[in-house]
Amino acid sequence: ILAVFDVAETSAKVHAVKALAKCNDHANNAESMCMESAAAICDHIRQLGGTSILAHAEEPNGIFVGTVDAATGAFTPKNSGRVVDQILEKCDAIESHDLTCPAMLHFAAKVSGKALVDGSDAHRLQKAGTRHVWMKMANPSIEGLRLAFLDPESSLIRPSGTPLSAPPKAPERRI
Repeated sequence: ILAVFDVAETSAKVHAVKALAKCNDHANNAESMCMESAAAICDHIRQLGGTSILAHAEEPNGIFVGTVDAATGAFTPKNSGRVVDQILEKCDAIESHDLTCPAMLHFAAKVSGKALVDGSDAHRLQKAGTRHVWMKMANPSIEGLRLAFLDPESSLIRPSGTPLSAPPKAPERRI
């Protein structure tokens, strides 16, 4: 789970989330384990003023992890539908690199209307900046981000082209 806070916040917020989630301290933060459920962690993030994104949803250790039957192509999720529903109810957005993979297709109805973002984090330096999402908001702030996630159809664009390309131009309107 990716917790995003306002730029004015300090690392104390991150440490507070880790404490509330009962996470162990691991040298590699991505390998830390938490005792709280993903739904509870999303609640903690929101209570502390942040927004939560389910990172790497269709990848190993993601919410939509499962197996694909080689013969039939059928996808079988590892997590129960109830667990997935509880987590989806609490999160603000879902990060997925491939919306056409078997896992995302299996859960298409459940994620309908949710903000589906893509991004490249710093697990590997060569991948940084290779994926992105354009977000429309009045002011770049945590509240603007939260509002963009609430209205993904008109506020988010997942480009399929070159990273760091110019955003589409919106017609200028003056009243």
